[in-house]
Amino acid sequence: MNDRIVSVASTTNIVVATMWRELLTAEGIHAELGGTNMATSLYAMMPQLAAIDVFVREADAARARELIDEAESEGPDSPGGPDPQTAP
Repeated sequence: MNDRIVSVASTTNIVVATMWRELLTAEGIHAELGGTNMATSLYAMMPQLAAIDVFVREADAARARELIDEAESEGPDSPGGPDPQTAP
């Protein structure tokens, strides 16, 4: 089994990164966030540099990217589902 860890997504939004991680976890993919401390520190000064990465095992990377892409195509502010403010 390949235990190498790879980044599958990056964002400057901690809420989106956390939602992606929860989506992957719900699908049985272990995911971790990296860069959250640095992002929090940098955000006030230079938000464009405050990247937060989502890491998974390399063996899960393709599926993780698919899930994140699907979630993103459903709505820009709502990985994994419709925006609760605009949903009927």
